[in-house]
Amino acid sequence: MSWPSLQISADGTHHIHEDGHPAYDERFHQVLEFHAPGLAAVRRDGSAWHIRPDGSPAYDPRFIRTFGFYEGWPLSSQTMAGITPRSTEGRVSCSVRLVRQFPAGPMPRS
Repeated sequence: MSWPSLQISADGTHHIHEDGHPAYDERFHQVLEFHAPGLAAVRRDGSAWHIRPDGSPAYDPRFIRTFGFYEGWPLSSQTMAGITPRSTEGRVSCSVRLVRQFPAGPMPRS
């Protein structure tokens, strides 16, 4: 399966091939585009993580929000456990951290 050719479905719940057929059976509340090394950020039921082109999770941890990859690094907000939102003069901030850099080649299965 060639992840660069996968597109986001019209309803934003999964990825499709150029011919319109679903790339996998799984459905999410939101999916983002695939980025090198072949992972896409997804959200469902208040959790976020990255998936492989076949719809399987790339790792076990879950986050509040995940994003694409920037210069080979995935971005995500803090893990669900232990997050403490900070409020300053009516504004709530959430820290974003680099998770880790994945080695070149296929993603390791968890």
